[in-house]
Amino acid sequence: MTHDMAYNLICSLYATFGRSAPSRSSAVVAVITERIASVPDNVAADIRRKLEELDSMPSNLGKAIIGAWETWQMENSRAVYRETCPVCDGGKGFEAYEKLEDGTVHHFFAPCPNCSIRRKGFRYLTPKQWKAQGVLCMPPGYPGGKLQFEYDYGITEPPADEARSFRNLRTLKLLMNRRTGYDRGYAMEDAGRAS
Repeated sequence: MTHDMAYNLICSLYATFGRSAPSRSSAVVAVITERIASVPDNVAADIRRKLEELDSMPSNLGKAIIGAWETWQMENSRAVYRETCPVCDGGKGFEAYEKLEDGTVHHFFAPCPNCSIRRKGFRYLTPKQWKAQGVLCMPPGYPGGKLQFEYDYGITEPPADEARSFRNLRTLKLLMNRRTGYDRGYAMEDAGRAS
């Protein structure tokens, strides 16, 4: 949990039980914040609600918060919580493209140096380090995904017929029917109306 979120949680709990909150720089806040550093920020509201149900303020607030976090984990066993990696945004790596001497492009998956499990024989570099070596990495969350990234950077050329815009799903279905031969009679019958 971040220091700000932890301090806000501590202040709200002190206020709930009618006590004045300690200062942000006090030793009490430092100890509690250090103890609850592993608790994610997004469950702070649930922890606060759980602790507000108590009759009095716990004497060991850090221990109570950790206990509430463990209770939340047991009650929400199906909820998978993962901190997203700041380097790869939770993707465990990057799509990477390296132009070889013969002009071809070698595509590979580069594991994230921050969150991937280290194995022998793999290189764990950040996108900036890959770029310094002449390798192009797709940034996490690229709009349009991998295919759009390849089109935008000239790695692959978009098909000539992809420029056609489909006005509706029916037009797309008709085109696919014509290409695959599925339900030929229906596709031929409505081909004139769809264009």
